[in-house]
Amino acid sequence: MITTFLQDYLLISNWETILFLGLLVVGVGLIYWLDKKEVNFTKILLLSMLIGAGIGLLGNFMINQNPSVSKQVSGWYGLIGYGYMDLLKMIVLPLVFLSMIRVIITTKKDFKRLALKTVGVLAFTTAIAAIVTIIIAMLIPSAQLLPEVVNQEGTIREVGTFITTLRSMIPNNIADIFVKGNILAIIVLAFLIGVSLKSFEDKKEVQSVIDFIEASFKIVRQLAIMIMDFMPYALIPLLANILITQGGSTLLSALNFIVILYIGIIVMLIIHLILVKLTGRSIKEYILAVREPLMLAFTSRSSLGTLPVTIEAMTNKLHLPAGLSDLVGSFGANMGMNGCAGIYPTLVVIALATMLHIPMDISFFVTLVFVVVLGSFGIAGIPGAATMSVAVVLTGMGLVEYYPLLGVILAIDPILDMGRTMLNVNGTIVAGVVVDRLEKNNK
Repeated sequence: MITTFLQDYLLISNWETILFLGLLVVGVGLIYWLDKKEVNFTKILLLSMLIGAGIGLLGNFMINQNPSVSKQVSGWYGLIGYGYMDLLKMIVLPLVFLSMIRVIITTKKDFKRLALKTVGVLAFTTAIAAIVTIIIAMLIPSAQLLPEVVNQEGTIREVGTFITTLRSMIPNNIADIFVKGNILAIIVLAFLIGVSLKSFEDKKEVQSVIDFIEASFKIVRQLAIMIMDFMPYALIPLLANILITQGGSTLLSALNFIVILYIGIIVMLIIHLILVKLTGRSIKEYILAVREPLMLAFTSRSSLGTLPVTIEAMTNKLHLPAGLSDLVGSFGANMGMNGCAGIYPTLVVIALATMLHIPMDISFFVTLVFVVVLGSFGIAGIPGAATMSVAVVLTGMGLVEYYPLLGVILAIDPILDMGRTMLNVNGTIVAGVVVDRLEKNNK
């Protein structure tokens, strides 16, 4: 009776299980100690990766051939790792809904023209980033971007025609679109509510609603920050669990993903330079002007943290109007991010679809680009933009149930985030240059 209780219910019946639970506690404890010492968050994430990889490779060597022990360790590690990913999935819909409404109602009328142009340019470059990623991924079809999952077949919500996709964006039942996770309809609903609130000339009539939305956004955003702060603790069991069951080949698959992602980033940087050249500016002068914010973005992995340097470069080195620099800089650091919300979620969806043997045709890719662009504006002001973008796009593509299969990608996120953030910042600066040229052409 006791043996059955320990083995089948508690999942703790072997000394190996206790050993690996102890290793997990030690690893988490070390991360907690470093966190309290206020060690740089990026360094903590990298250490979490190393600890998770070490425990995972040791587990693959010691217990992979013992199904009973492997099941127990995987169960406990999955409780933390996959439980964390469940929290990420949980927070996505309310964040997208509230942030979209907030963006609309807080946009000042004086900046409406500039704001629309900025949003248009950011949407255009994000769409280009998604298309570039699709082309690169298709040109290298042999690349296994994610580790194969044994006996795993995927299904996707039927895409249908382009008209069907547009029809699905029209919300017909508020409760239903949230239950089904129809992210496109949720974004449209949020947009309609935001425009409706914005249309009141006497804001006193709806001030209570605006205050409620602002307060709700702050609460949900704070919850998102709390969840993102747990990432270093979740990375250890996530990566360890994958390596215990699948071994070092998983890391090789992750290496393919890193290579494809950085190829996409390089191509997009070249496209950015072409856009700069089309505005009549010197590419050499542009590179000299933006090298400081780009280097800071690559090392800090923070678009918001780089924002002051980004605005300074736009204003003082590229000689853009101060008001334009402030507006475009603020918008670009929160939405329409070419790296975190363009290339990254697109590549994740393609990698996941490849792994699950989901057919990818033109309607799949058109819908993917559409969802990526819309999703890039549905995460405004949300921390952990790349992680949230993936959740948003997977939801829009009907693949959110397979989110836990992305544990290995989440585990190497610090490596990916350096290039993504640099591309985000460069995309923001390029948007400022293009909008400035459009303004001058109007005059």
